[in-house]
Amino acid sequence: MEYFEILNFIYIALLVVNLFVFATLVFKRAHNMWPLLMVLVFWGIKEAITLLIKYDGFLINGEATNAPLYHMVLWSDLIFFFFFFNIHQENKKLKKTTTFVFLFSLILTVILYIFLDIDLMFFNGWSPLFAKPAIIAMCTIYFFHLLSVKKGYPYMVIGIFMYASCSLIDMSVHPFYEGVDPSIYGLRDAINLIPLIIMNILFTYEAYLIYRKLNHRSWSQSNQIE
Repeated sequence: MEYFEILNFIYIALLVVNLFVFATLVFKRAHNMWPLLMVLVFWGIKEAITLLIKYDGFLINGEATNAPLYHMVLWSDLIFFFFFFNIHQENKKLKKTTTFVFLFSLILTVILYIFLDIDLMFFNGWSPLFAKPAIIAMCTIYFFHLLSVKKGYPYMVIGIFMYASCSLIDMSVHPFYEGVDPSIYGLRDAINLIPLIIMNILFTYEAYLIYRKLNHRSWSQSNQIE
C-alpha cells in the first residue's frame, strides 16, 4: 500500500539519522546514551534483514519470515531500555523499583518462553505481555523522577512510553491476523509506524538539546580558561 511505503520510508530514514546522531553522541560526548544506541542498532538490524527478506528472498532457517527478529527486538528493548533508565535514575528508591520491575519481568518472560515452548520462528502473542508493560512501568517511574529533580530526558521517555504502549497491543494481537484481508493488515502496519516515527523525531530533538547543552558547557569552559 502506498501510504505504508511512504511511512515506512520516513521511519527508516529517521532511524538511520538517529543511528548516526546517537553514535556521534556516545563516542564523542554523552557516553551514558549507549543503551539507546544499542536499541537503535537492533531496530536497524531488524529493518535491514526485513528488507532483505522482502526484496531479495533472504531466508531465516529456510523460511521467509522475520519472526525471529520480532523476538530479538522484544528482548533488546527490555534489556537496553532498563539500562537507560537505570543509568539516568538518580533517586535511589525509584532506581531500586526500576530494577525490581525489570528483574520481575525478565524472570516471568523467561518462564513464559520455557513453559509455553515458544518457537522463535513464529510470532507469539504471549511473549510481549510482561516485557512491554515493564518498559511502560519504567517510563512511569522515570516520570516521577522528572517531577522530583526537574531535569532529565522527557522527550525520549515520552517517545519510549508511546512506542511501548502501542507495540504491546500490536505484538500481542499479531498472531491473530492470519487470514485477514491484506489491505487491513497493511493499514494496521501503517498505523503502527506512526508512533515509531513520532518517537524517532522526539529522539532526534532530545539529542539536539543534549548537543546544545554540551556545546554551551564546552564554550563556557573555554571562556573560563581564557
